Amino acid sequence: MRNGPLWLNGDLHAQPPLLASDRGFLLGDGLFETVLVRYGAPVLLSEHLQRMRNSALALDFAIPGSFDEQIAEALDALRVATGDSASAALRVTLTRGPGPRGLGLPEEAHPSLLVQLDSFDPTAASVDSAAIIDTLRIDPLDPLAPHKTTSALRWVAARQAARVAGADVALLRTIDGDIAEADFANLFAVIDGRVVTPPLERGVLPGVTRAFVLQALRDEEELVEERPIRSAEVDGASELFLTSSLIGVRALRFVDGGPLPPASPVAESLAAAYARIP
Repeated sequence: MRNGPLWLNGDLHAQPPLLASDRGFLLGDGLFETVLVRYGAPVLLSEHLQRMRNSALALDFAIPGSFDEQIAEALDALRVATGDSASAALRVTLTRGPGPRGLGLPEEAHPSLLVQLDSFDPTAASVDSAAIIDTLRIDPLDPLAPHKTTSALRWVAARQAARVAGADVALLRTIDGDIAEADFANLFAVIDGRVVTPPLERGVLPGVTRAFVLQALRDEEELVEERPIRSAEVDGASELFLTSSLIGVRALRFVDGGPLPPASPVAESLAAAYARIP
């Protein structure tokens, strides 16, 4: 383990704080989930934690044996401290914890589990406009694509590129040119009366809200396709909308500066369904 002195934010520390040796801080070697909380109740929490378990298994992360109990205990304590507001954002971060210098995994697993609860107003999040970014591409064969990791610098850079272009969020292409997802959300389009979303095989994150929306559409016997979305189809789409846990279902109004049709009946219906989740 790292045990030498260090300098942090202006102070010299003889004994390094935990973050100085935590692989999540040093290497982005971690997983996270973000969950909407309504009046103290986390929305689709079990689905989020199952996705984290799936990623932990795939990427050889150790999960504390009392994982569910720790999350419940943390949430109870945080709700007491913050109160049951109308909406809040719950973040669960799991890292591999401290380890030796270098990339090799520690011989013994001592994972770090961080749970945070912050006030959050979904309606205040500005996601009306998007820019299609060409400089950062998604590789459908990337083995990390299905996992929500703390190594998010690509998405930070994509968001900044969108802001420079005058948009709220970025839409990213795959290396083959089709549009896969947004920098923080899954993408849906209504094309010729069908609801279309890129399949997971295109390197998109298996979003919890994405799965809810697909099931809701199928329950209503809507025409749904999981297939690549070509750039040329964006201009002709009658709706484009994003899905994520915090914003739910949100229609885009502009892409690359051009306006989209003002009416979004499919997105509005799905947003109402998401708001009804107990």
